[in-house]
Amino acid sequence: MRNMKKIIAISSCAALMLAFAACNETPDDSGTEDSNVGVGANDDNGANGPTNGGNGTDGGGIAHESDSTEEILQTVMDTAREELGDEGIPMSWVEEVTDNFENAVGLTAQQVVTYTESVYNAQALIGAFAFQVALIQANDVEAAEAVQSAIADGYNPAKWICVIPHKAVVIQNENYVLLIAAQTVEQSDVITNIFGEIMDGENNVNVFFEFDPDNPPEGYDPDAEGDGMGMGFGGGMDIGGGLDIGNGEIENID
Repeated sequence: MRNMKKIIAISSCAALMLAFAACNETPDDSGTEDSNVGVGANDDNGANGPTNGGNGTDGGGIAHESDSTEEILQTVMDTAREELGDEGIPMSWVEEVTDNFENAVGLTAQQVVTYTESVYNAQALIGAFAFQVALIQANDVEAAEAVQSAIADGYNPAKWICVIPHKAVVIQNENYVLLIAAQTVEQSDVITNIFGEIMDGENNVNVFFEFDPDNPPEGYDPDAEGDGMGMGFGGGMDIGGGLDIGNGEIENID
């Protein structure tokens, strides 16, 4: 029994000596694993650059090569909401566009495959607000220019029911393209400026739509009447034989 206690005591002392020796070792700075510690967390090239407001690798905007399309668009939206307030930017969330590209951003599926790497969209959750901001990452600058032109030609500002954006803008900056469909000029201008500050290049802005009541876009009919579950732009809503909701009044239909 006494020998067993001695063995245990000697083993404990040896373990403590080894632990102290390990704590006092100096890491090898040449190691690959240790040399990467901190990248993406505190380094200026980390993926958290836009959120933390860091500077770009060349001293330009706050977006970095390691930032994803989703992160850049989220930064645009968060910054716009900080400047305009919750009432100035409709409630929306950023999500990837994986189908129905033509309705979402005015691109055909073939154009998406040919020119782009990713497409993300932030659209008002309430359909009564004609508001959308989408960011497309193109393969390169030349592809981004092609995407910008295609959106200007293919995007339908009259895709909403009852409402229409006041202004639609498509902006090319480096290999990214930002689409803005805004309810107000202020929204459009603020988001355009934010995008220019975030990116390292210059904004190439194309205002391809401004609402003119005397020359409305195809599909816009302010005198449209509801049909079934549909809603006209200005004539109210007919819920298929139950209630007729229009002009702020609800009437029973006999």
